[in-house]
Amino acid sequence: MEVLSTESLTIIVMRDTVVVKWGGGLITNKSVPCSPDSEIISKLADELMSYVMEGNDVILVHGAGSFGHLKAKQHRIHLGYSGEIKQMLVVDEIRKDMMALNALVMASITSVGAKTFHPHRWAKNTGSDFLGALPHSSPVTVVHGDVVPTDDVKRFGILSGDHLVERYALEKKNVKRVVFAMRGADGILARPPDVATEVDLIEEFDVNMSFQSVHHEEIDVTGGIGLKVSCGIRIAQSGTDVHFINGDISHRLGLAMRGLPVRGTIIHGGNN
Repeated sequence: MEVLSTESLTIIVMRDTVVVKWGGGLITNKSVPCSPDSEIISKLADELMSYVMEGNDVILVHGAGSFGHLKAKQHRIHLGYSGEIKQMLVVDEIRKDMMALNALVMASITSVGAKTFHPHRWAKNTGSDFLGALPHSSPVTVVHGDVVPTDDVKRFGILSGDHLVERYALEKKNVKRVVFAMRGADGILARPPDVATEVDLIEEFDVNMSFQSVHHEEIDVTGGIGLKVSCGIRIAQSGTDVHFINGDISHRLGLAMRGLPVRGTIIHGGNN
């Protein structure tokens, strides 16, 4: 929010806000432990900073990719405490790895005044009804998927970045749109990405449509594209447009953040 004052009039100018998700599979090499894709991060950062410099706010959520999923899967962190003491050490390792990835993201956007908030320090429990007041800082708020404490016998669990996106989109004021930036797919597809062609892109998605995806359960310990779509539907039902785009392709993130025509999928929220 900006306040413009004259001798006789005070005008409050609300900054547009977009919630953006950089998928973990987009900004890392998911098959190699703790392997960032620095080129993609830099490209996405340039598009985000350009949007912020136009006078807008961004809530950026980034995934874990190879900085979280591989260890979490190997040690069954997503299932909670098993009684194995080593799990507690792994939880700490994953949190440190996620903070390292977050540091790379923050370094790429440092010039626009971004501030990061690590969820294990302020959130509790998992799913869309996790506990904790959502931290916020203008112009750029950064949060990420994380291993958070729980108040049940599991003791800890994985808070998905997709659920963070959902909560920010539903609870923060003046959110104009939500953008999920993914790797390897132009949006929501009618057939799995490995067999899909250009005609399989669903450009406008509604709850009555079917789609297919590949969920790599041997790597991914959250819900893959299915979770993103479920969260996107709930966000759109609240009135906010949700875009799914291929973050690999230059300029698509920037176009989607501005609500301009771009190849991808949109779930209309009826807010325009």
